Amino acid sequence: MEKILKKVHHGLATQFNVIHAIDSTPPLIHPKMQQVLDCHQWVFDKPKELPPSTGENDHSIPLLQGT
Repeated sequence: MEKILKKVHHGLATQFNVIHAIDSTPPLIHPKMQQVLDCHQWVFDKPKELPPSTGENDHSIPLLQGT
C-alpha cells in the first residue's frame, strides 16, 4: 500500500474484518430448562394423526369449488 500511495498520490481506504468459523455444536441448555423439555417432550413431537373428534362440537368450513 505504501508503494501504491507513493506512485499514484491518491488516497486509499481499506477495511479488514475478522471472519469467524461457524460453530456447528448446538447451544448449551441450562439443566433446569433441559429437565422441563425432557418432561414435556410430547409437546414438541410431530403429530402422528389428526386430532380426535369432539363429537357434536366439531365444525367445518365449507369451501367453494375451485378456490
